[in-house]
Amino acid sequence: MTCKGWISVAEHLPELSPTTARVTALVIVNDSTLLADGEPGFVDIATYWRDKSVWTITCRSVDRTVSDRPVRVTHWMLLPDPPNPD
Repeated sequence: MTCKGWISVAEHLPELSPTTARVTALVIVNDSTLLADGEPGFVDIATYWRDKSVWTITCRSVDRTVSDRPVRVTHWMLLPDPPNPD
């Protein structure tokens, strides 16, 4: 079901061309490893990886190490194209 632009992952995942490996989207993360009991999901930016069929968020640790963490996503919407620099 879509609601104000949100698309349920149960109904539809991003469609990517054969030459595109990933897409970045605005998502609702509902992952029990990141939420306390009863805490609602939260909005974040995540990447959907076509070949792995997985959503990830990018995390930066205190030592500035960057890693992609797989997460459970319930809804997504594509981000708008960025504006052209003036």
